[in-house]
Amino acid sequence: MADVHKHLFELKKHWEENKELEAVIVDMSNDGAPNQVTKPDIEEDQRRWLIISLCLHNVVSPALRTYVRPIVEAEYKNFKKSHKIDAQQFPNYLKKYPPTKKDMNYESINNNKQIPKVNRKSDLTNFDFRVKVAVDFTKLFLQTHMVHYTGFDDTCDQSALLGIIANMDTFPQLIKVAADKLRTEVRNPCAHVNFNEWDTVKYQTCFQLMTQVIKNMTLPRAQEIAMLDQLNDWKSNGMQFLNGTTIGLELLERLITKTKPFAAYIKGIERINDENFETCRNAVANISRSLDSSVQGLKQKDAELESRADTQATILKQVSKNVDDVKSAVAQSDDNISQLRQQVDLVTKESGETRELVRNTKSDILQKVEGMAKDIEDTHRDIDTIKRIMSHDRPPKMPFFYPPNRLQNFIGREFELKDLDTNFISNKEKVYTQAICGLGGIGKTTIASEYAWRSVNFYVGGIFWLDGENNESIADSVQRLAIDTGTTGQNAQETLHKTTRWLTMLQQKWLLVIDNVDADDISGMISDLLLGSWKRESKGHLLLTTRRESAEAEEDFQVSTDCCLTLEVFTCQESINFMQIRTGLDVKNECAYVESIIEELGGLPLALEQAAAHIKSLKRFGGTFKQYLEKFKKQRLNFLKSVKEVKLGLLFKQLGN
Repeated sequence: MADVHKHLFELKKHWEENKELEAVIVDMSNDGAPNQVTKPDIEEDQRRWLIISLCLHNVVSPALRTYVRPIVEAEYKNFKKSHKIDAQQFPNYLKKYPPTKKDMNYESINNNKQIPKVNRKSDLTNFDFRVKVAVDFTKLFLQTHMVHYTGFDDTCDQSALLGIIANMDTFPQLIKVAADKLRTEVRNPCAHVNFNEWDTVKYQTCFQLMTQVIKNMTLPRAQEIAMLDQLNDWKSNGMQFLNGTTIGLELLERLITKTKPFAAYIKGIERINDENFETCRNAVANISRSLDSSVQGLKQKDAELESRADTQATILKQVSKNVDDVKSAVAQSDDNISQLRQQVDLVTKESGETRELVRNTKSDILQKVEGMAKDIEDTHRDIDTIKRIMSHDRPPKMPFFYPPNRLQNFIGREFELKDLDTNFISNKEKVYTQAICGLGGIGKTTIASEYAWRSVNFYVGGIFWLDGENNESIADSVQRLAIDTGTTGQNAQETLHKTTRWLTMLQQKWLLVIDNVDADDISGMISDLLLGSWKRESKGHLLLTTRRESAEAEEDFQVSTDCCLTLEVFTCQESINFMQIRTGLDVKNECAYVESIIEELGGLPLALEQAAAHIKSLKRFGGTFKQYLEKFKKQRLNFLKSVKEVKLGLLFKQLGN
């Protein structure tokens, strides 16, 4: 940290001596807008959240991996001796964990998840019940969607580590209690951040809980002291370190090549507004381990506004062309009518039979004119519809509208949005629940928000939004809604009862979105909200987002698989279209490099968004897809090398102890 301050001092001195460079930096910080004032700092609540997130990833998670591994390996060795767990077969296999009698989840190992379902249950006779390694042994205690790790390394995230400690009885009670509190009060709020919570009290409490977890581990004394020193250093100096930092190109290059601190990422956060901050929060883990990728936030706001302007210009250009065509047709019709009137005047001087023909001709002309007038009216209506769909303003005359701010550059997912619209409209006369399933970062919250914004005319009774992460977040969301509706009670349960009763009494159609329903146990307020009888006679629809698969959602939420929309990663062509639109670059000449980037990122929308934002931010300096791919591969190799060196260092340190 002292080196960082030293470089910052050198840069400030350099700016004072070189006024031309200072002007360039100021201009860049203003996103190219002259005389625009740029706020240099991120808010204090964002700084607190960022510091806690980095401490979790850089201090607590490595300590948990070091602590968990030997205990799990010893327990696995005991079970190999006592239950032959490495060679067991159906039907003679260990079904329940002996200490707690908890069911063991064999679906999570040996690709058993792929076994066909019979009557909604897995065909256990075809399962491979052999637990071959200690890592697979831990997966028996977790839900299937949490077991994507391959070892006690960076693939094993905080959620899995804390779940292992909480569910295995071999861990001491003190560490189990401390780990559970860390998961519910620190890790989960960090994963789904609400900045209104990150005050000074919350900040101090998080450090206390992280300190408590580290002290309850049986780690070598030297390692424990080192980790506690790191926490205390962040607690004492973190806010000051992140205070008063601005970012220009010169500073960014020096920080990347020399110090690689958090200044670039802080400036990126300043560019990120409320509607897409949720999308970017999952990148914090990678950013904290490899600060090289922090440049993706630079110039984000300018890129988004430019993309939005390009999209609007294209649409308005097409609309203008349609209007011009209609005007031309009307002018041509006027000429035709004038000519026909002259002919009518001549014909009317002739026989009565001719006059009858003239009347029929006039009637045909009037019908054509009326048809053209209707076409013009339809065109104006289409223009109004386009303006409404593109609007990011809160719908007027709608007092209850709570979705998050709209993503300015929403691209794709039109088929999925059409499916949602079709399902809800076909069930408009009854209570209906729809679930959106998929991996983290696949875009579940984004598509739910976009559907809510597009459906304001359908749900005139209101659109409500609750955080379904756990019972505490449900209670907080319901409490905030109850304040607006005047349904607060003496406790959380009474507030939920009054608020749901108020919803059932609304006479117009309404939508309730419950986001991130990922808790292991569907009980308490979550169960009352999802499975309660309160909504039977209401005029409402429910939309859930969850990481569960459709089969799990059907069992836990009591909705059929037909009511579960599973989001997949982008196809190759969808990914190419996304990169083309998002970056504004021509992909034809670099198609092979674009396809390589898509393959490296697996078509995951969140990863593609971050890559496209980074490429576009460097567009003005001649950046290309080829340059990004080469830098990506280089930084990945450097990162893997640094991880290997750190692991070797820890190994030699342990051998020395």
